[in-house]
Amino acid sequence: MESYENGNICSLIESSDKLPETQLKSCEWSQKINLTLDPGLSDIKDMYLQIPPPEPVNFRGNIEENWRYFKSHWRNFSIATGLDNKEDKLKVATLLSIIGKEAYNIFEHLDLSDEQRNNSDEIINALTQHFTPNKLKT
Repeated sequence: MESYENGNICSLIESSDKLPETQLKSCEWSQKINLTLDPGLSDIKDMYLQIPPPEPVNFRGNIEENWRYFKSHWRNFSIATGLDNKEDKLKVATLLSIIGKEAYNIFEHLDLSDEQRNNSDEIINALTQHFTPNKLKT
């Protein structure tokens, strides 16, 4: 197997004819956010290449149901990639990069403190309250 010394994982992936389409799309996604390999994050970057991130929040149809779907996939993605064990700075940046333009716009207008804006769980909770305003939270 070729090494990743040159930081060119996408070329390695694209040269393989045995990888499914989802891995190639993940490679494209990693290029879009300009991931570069460094010793401290290479494990999570490798996981990003194998597990595609959730699709952005879908605003067509039942938004409450669509949010629950996104939230469930976000949690699974976080666990599967090891992101759940990383710094909140990385979790927040990743979350905000994949929620989509409409959800990001809502996030920008939520009444959150700086501390809450830098905590992925707080962001998820605030968006959950936004998308499910008539439900009692326990």
